[in-house]
Amino acid sequence: MVDSTDGYASDKEEDKTYDDISKNLGLMITQLKGTIDRINAYKSIGKFEDIDQFADKLTNEISALKQGLDKHSVVLQQISWKGKIAHRREELKEIQGDADDILIDGNKLLEDFQKILDKANKDPENNSELIEKIDDNLDLINSNLTELENFKNELELVNDAIEEFSDLIENRDNSDLKQIIKLLKKNRDIKESIQTLSSNVYSLDSQLDELIPVRDAHIASTRKKYKAKKGDEIDELIGEFMKNSNTEVEIKRTGEGKYMIGEKKISAKVVNGNLLIRIGGGFMTMEEYMRSFGEGQLKRSARKAKKESRDKLSSNRRTRTIRMSGSTRVVGSADLMKSLR
Repeated sequence: MVDSTDGYASDKEEDKTYDDISKNLGLMITQLKGTIDRINAYKSIGKFEDIDQFADKLTNEISALKQGLDKHSVVLQQISWKGKIAHRREELKEIQGDADDILIDGNKLLEDFQKILDKANKDPENNSELIEKIDDNLDLINSNLTELENFKNELELVNDAIEEFSDLIENRDNSDLKQIIKLLKKNRDIKESIQTLSSNVYSLDSQLDELIPVRDAHIASTRKKYKAKKGDEIDELIGEFMKNSNTEVEIKRTGEGKYMIGEKKISAKVVNGNLLIRIGGGFMTMEEYMRSFGEGQLKRSARKAKKESRDKLSSNRRTRTIRMSGSTRVVGSADLMKSLR
């Protein structure tokens, strides 16, 4: 009945309890009142003989209501309200963190598309179609980022509701069933608000994710051609490979036969006119290597760029200070977000 790991009734149990109390017991109370009203009506007109037929009905209704209250009082008494508050705060904190991460990713995406647009605008006559597509992408990203900022404001409102809920819990009277039912409803309302915001935030994240391959394709199409070093057989074959492939992985020459493929250092050589990449104690062709590891290197580069963006934001959060009344105070992430609004 009560989750032993965190000390608060499970969502399913809590919802069932609330529905039973607010609907079923509410209906029983309405029926009870109706029976009492009929008894009073007969009493007012002197039909005392008709009252007897409702006596057993009234007794049964009172007994059923008492049994219902006794049944649910067990669940209500076992609820850890502090556990509920802790759980709501944990849910909210998780979504706030995710929203921050999505904002970082979204702004990086915005920056990348803007760079693509800047390049395309250098030759607007030949890039008119591309410019139009990029403008549409930028509009969508800006719209989603604005929505995310709005959701963050709504998360602050939910946080206020949780604090208000906490105050109500501190001052509750466990013997007051009506008050306990209100607290259950308050908790459920907060939970539903968090679930709705969570769904909306992740929906925006999905929309932004759909633009990542679009961005990568644009970057690949506008990327400068690989310039091979003349007279370097290995590098000329690398250049030939880059020319004929659609890979988005960046390749840099770092020395004779030495390259960076994405974030990975590799060694290459030519055997019988074939470009080979050293792997452990053996070799594989460039085509085989890129099929096996190219996508992984692309993802690793993306993760590195994302981490650098997050580390930069985290560093700014830790070092940012606000001077107030001649004193300096270090500002946490919540304060920082408020100060930026």
